[in-house]
Amino acid sequence: MSLAMCMMSSLVLALVSAVPATNLEVAEEAVLTACQDLPSILYDSDVTRLSLSMQGDHDGNWLVEQSVTTVLSNAGIAVISAEEREGAGRLSVMELRVMDLSIRYGAVHRSWFLGKRKVDRTATVEISAVLLSTDGSVALSERLSGELSDELSYGDVEQVSGTGANDSWLTPEIPESEGGGVLEPIIVTGVIASLIYLFYSSRAE
Repeated sequence: MSLAMCMMSSLVLALVSAVPATNLEVAEEAVLTACQDLPSILYDSDVTRLSLSMQGDHDGNWLVEQSVTTVLSNAGIAVISAEEREGAGRLSVMELRVMDLSIRYGAVHRSWFLGKRKVDRTATVEISAVLLSTDGSVALSERLSGELSDELSYGDVEQVSGTGANDSWLTPEIPESEGGGVLEPIIVTGVIASLIYLFYSSRAE
């Protein structure tokens, strides 16, 4: 591979790595973290196949169902879809209710005085999971929790937010930038002080 090609590849990788994760991607990772112990909990109850039932009307229900299905399937637990239930015989059913699934932004800050504006981002998830045995009795009840935090450039906040009509939970209120209220007055004050100094210095001469 030529030097030019190597430099181009390095540039592309640098640009890709610089792209921040979207709020949806961060929320998904938080849900996966919350569900990571679920397979072992089910194995302890001798459950190797079940159906999922989403409770409540949170707009992120689809993400929780998708993530839980992925975690259980990867662990060898068969997740029977709603379409397959009728011919699947008697099944255990896990009812999942989203208690909290949200993205929150912290205050705008700078890593150092003249550094880029940054904002902390936190994805929080809490899910109630109730397993109903084949006879409809409650076999177990668990609370699944997860949290994932990172830091964003303030200029990327709008880019990573949700864009759909049902994405309000992925589009938290954007914090006000402190740049206009803190840095600019300092700069203006410095400029004025310099002009006053130059004015009096020139008169003294």
